[in-house]
Amino acid sequence: MIKLLMLLAGRDLLVRYRLAIALLAASGLLLAAMIALDLAIDGHINISASVLAAVLLLSLLFNLLSGEASLQRWLNLLFSLIFIGTLVVGLIWHGDGRQLKKLIFAVMEVCLLCNGLFRCLSAALIQRRRWARHFLLGCGEMVLGGVLFFSGHDLHGCLLLGGWLIFLLLSFSLTIWRVYRQWQRLPDGDSLTLLPCFCRGHRNMARLKPWLQTPFPSDSETFPLYVHVWQAQCEADKQPRRYVIDRYIGVINGAGEFCTGHAALSFGQHGYISLYPLQEIEPAREALPRLLLAGQINDRPGRFLPSLAAEVAGWRSRISRSVSPAITVGHWRITGMPMARIVCTT
Repeated sequence: MIKLLMLLAGRDLLVRYRLAIALLAASGLLLAAMIALDLAIDGHINISASVLAAVLLLSLLFNLLSGEASLQRWLNLLFSLIFIGTLVVGLIWHGDGRQLKKLIFAVMEVCLLCNGLFRCLSAALIQRRRWARHFLLGCGEMVLGGVLFFSGHDLHGCLLLGGWLIFLLLSFSLTIWRVYRQWQRLPDGDSLTLLPCFCRGHRNMARLKPWLQTPFPSDSETFPLYVHVWQAQCEADKQPRRYVIDRYIGVINGAGEFCTGHAALSFGQHGYISLYPLQEIEPAREALPRLLLAGQINDRPGRFLPSLAAEVAGWRSRISRSVSPAITVGHWRITGMPMARIVCTT
């Protein structure tokens, strides 16, 4: 949540309000110290249910805005709205105050128990990164709900609740201070995403890496390859024409059959390059436009093996019989004979 707010604010806004950020971190530490001192003096925490509801609501809303609209986030929002709705009912309640207090605590206990149970189950079954931390957090929520149930609805005498609030405030303040110190050491002109808190332990870091083309074998020979570009009839007259080949995957021979790798290169000028995606192709006329898709989505590492014998096992005989020459000629035509002369290694 704190990282998201800093990214949305930007570097200029953080520079302008750097004193306010430092005071916010210090105020969180001071409030945690006051709660700890209050518990140490008389063993009670002077906090009302409405203040606790406000803290829970802010925490859950920030979790929801953190960019992951998962089921756990929606359950957090649902439980917080149920609890706040119960407090709103309490504002217009004209009956016995003790009954209202029991209702509020019953709702809080059910929300904490259900949310903690779901968090533990989802963390144990899915086991994503840092799943153990979420599992322990769910166990803590269930323990807190059980303590509230067996404490006789005594909010002020619940020491576990005070410890939970102290831990929440310390985590909030220390995170702000750590990011603030890292940002101060960041050189001028660099992005906030270069901070260590954004780079280390990012579960989507693999998706942020640039896509790299799979290299060809180093011991392969180099020879010219004639490339014939297929183009749909409906697109042939449109200008400007773009003859772009990202990478060849398969070749259509004179019989309308598909082959890949070294076998495709053996056809020479008698074969036609097709950016064929490695997916099942239905023997239908509508499937032909999907044969010439280009881009990294069709690239599969290791498809081009060092030898022809190693590639034979990966051929798809059913696909080679699914497209006939008549269908090929009816829907596609060759633009340029050859369209390009490319020297490649494979």
